[in-house]
Order: sequence, then C-alpha cells, then structure tokens
Amino acid sequence: MKAMLTCNIRSELRSFTLDVSLHVNAGEIVALKGENGAGKTTILRTIAGFFYPDAGFISLDEKTIFDRKTAICIPPEHRKCAYLHQKSTVFPHMTVRDNIAYGLVSQRQDSVLATKQVNVWMERLHITDLAQIKGKHLSGGQQQRVALARAFATVPEILLLDEPFTALDVQTRALVRKCVTSYVKEYDIPCLLVTHYESDICEMADRMVEIQRGKFT
Repeated sequence: MKAMLTCNIRSELRSFTLDVSLHVNAGEIVALKGENGAGKTTILRTIAGFFYPDAGFISLDEKTIFDRKTAICIPPEHRKCAYLHQKSTVFPHMTVRDNIAYGLVSQRQDSVLATKQVNVWMERLHITDLAQIKGKHLSGGQQQRVALARAFATVPEILLLDEPFTALDVQTRALVRKCVTSYVKEYDIPCLLVTHYESDICEMADRMVEIQRGKFT
C-alpha cells in the first residue's frame, strides 16, 4: 500500500479562522504541535470526515474524499482512516479478540484472514493474554492498545493520532510508539500525530508543523 495526503481547508471557527494547507507523504509521520484550541484536532476530524470545512479539498491516495466546490464528501466509514484519540473506546461487552475483529467483520473479511490479522496485532501489541477479557475489565492503557490493534487490523490508508499515548505508562508508551512507527513505514501510509510531548516528536516524527490560532507558523 502506498498513499499520500493532500489537505487544503478553510473554516470559520468560534474565535479564529482555520486556514491550512498540508501534504503528508506515504510512510511519513508529521507531528502537529500547538496550544490547546489551536485547531489541531479540528484538522484531524476534518480529514476523518467528522467535521466539514467551509472551503477546500482533501485527497488521499490521489482520490478526492472532500471537495466543497464539487460537493464531494465521502462519509467517514468509507475514507479508510484510522482515527485514535486520547480516550479511544472499546466495546465494554465484547472480548478483546472480538473488539479487534469488529472492523474486519464490518468489512466482511474472510474469517480465516480476519483471525490471522487479529492474532498478529494482539501479539505485536502484547495483548494476546487478554484475548478473552471483556473491554469493561481493561485498564485505560490496555483499552488504548486494543483500539490501536483494531485500527491496524483494518489496514487503513491513513493514521490520525490525537494524543493517543497519554493513558500509557512509560514502558507501554515506548512499545506503542515503536508499533506505530513500524506500521507507517511497513504499509507506506501517511500519519498525522497530535502531541504535546517533545519525546513523541523526537522518537517518531519525520517532521513537525506548529499551528497557532488556525494557521501554520
């Protein structure tokens, strides 16, 4: 898989205008840094399809997924975006295995291939021993790893991460950073990472973009 992201959007927000142009290459991790409320999360939500800008366009893998002028707006479930935020949720009544398999079932994947994918990502994220535990019994850090495994298993074309490591301890944080970086490089997809931690940027990002009141500086 090889994809790239091109995003040029403008939207009037409550206290400022969001007006940004961004290009992320295949296999590249770009960190978005800025004050709370600067527009970072809005950019991710726009790319994922949960927020519609007033103007602009977004293309992924050279396919237009949003264009205000031509009224193109691909719904979130068809954008092949994996979007994880600080409190990514798992289904409390489902086991870890079933949580990870959920996206694959929705895509009507072959059951044998789905099982293989689930096993691969449980092993890589060190949660195989939790396979039969229900989501409601997991710690915040365990839930975050399950959510990440669920996202990876669906083979997204872009990875959008909004402070996804906050609930993790130091050891697990290092493991997940490594898994994310390896995934982006292995599958050659673009990744946007919102973080306030310099260590995340130093360990993971190929480059960093700073945003202030809706504009890149």
